[in-house]
This record gives sequence, structure tokens and C-alpha cells, in this order.
Amino acid sequence: MSELAIMSFALGAAALLLAAVSFARPGAVRRALQRFPRHRGWAWVLSAAALFWAAWIVGHARLGRFEHWKTWLWPGYAISVAAVGFLMDELLAVRALGGLVLLAANPLLRAARLHPSPWSPAISLFAYAAVVAGIAWMLGPYRFRRWTDWLWDEPRVRLTSSAIAALGAVFIALAVAAY
Repeated sequence: MSELAIMSFALGAAALLLAAVSFARPGAVRRALQRFPRHRGWAWVLSAAALFWAAWIVGHARLGRFEHWKTWLWPGYAISVAAVGFLMDELLAVRALGGLVLLAANPLLRAARLHPSPWSPAISLFAYAAVVAGIAWMLGPYRFRRWTDWLWDEPRVRLTSSAIAALGAVFIALAVAAY
């Protein structure tokens, strides 16, 4: 199984899980999505994860004449997590989620670029759409609440869940048949 197949299968499984929960408990999903932007626990966890991922990338990068600064990377990580958590707590969960979405697009795009399948642009298209969403959430976190309020509103919740389930099924089918 190729790296792209594993990623496509994981995306599909996550989408199907979200769709199933949304079908079963649409009100609970809507309430959770409304509380998410100001949830301090998720804010700390997601920002620590995003900063860790970024620090790991910098730690493994070649920095040339700035290579000696790597000794300060992990203490700087700890200070950054504390500073971000205490000084930028307004809608931090959505900003951190946007950062993670931006970071997650890189392995998706790398795997899609290296795969010879003619269907690999499907993952690239999804990754670029995720980049746009991540940028929008980081720069304007209020957009997350607007989008989720609109998508999980009572008349549209079944359509949204169906679209997410269809996307998940497509990703799983691509993982099995094309990648």
C-alpha cells in the first residue's frame, strides 16, 4: 500500500466517521462546533501540536548559517506554547486548527506529487482546498463559526453530512482502486 493510499484511506475514514456522527447526532455536532472556537483545552492542545510540528520541521531542515540557532529550538518551543496560550487565547482553537491544516497539506501534496496515478490530483485538489480553509481560519477565525453554523444548520445538516460521507467514500475508493 502506497503512502498516498494510506493518506487517502485515513482521510476517507475520518470523513465517514464525521458524517456518521453528524447523521446520528446533528444537534450535538452543531453545539460542539459552536463551542469549539473558544474552547481553551482544545486551544492549548492544538496550538502545542501545531507548534511542535513546525519545530520538528525546522529541526530537520538545513538552515545554513542559521544552523547554530537549532540549540534554542526546543526551549523556544516551550516558551512559544506558553506565550501563545496566555497571550493569544481569543479564538485560538480555530487558529491552531488552521495551522495544523496548513501543515497537514504538505505531506498530502508530497505524496500526491510522487505518485504515478492519474487520480493523484484529487488529493492535491483536496489539499489546496484545505490550505485555503486553513488560511481563512488563521486570518479570520470567525469564519469557522460562520461556515459551521451555515453548514450544520437544520435544513442543511443532512446534505452536509451526505456530502462528507460521499467525499469519504471517494477517498476510500481511490485508496483501494487507484493508489
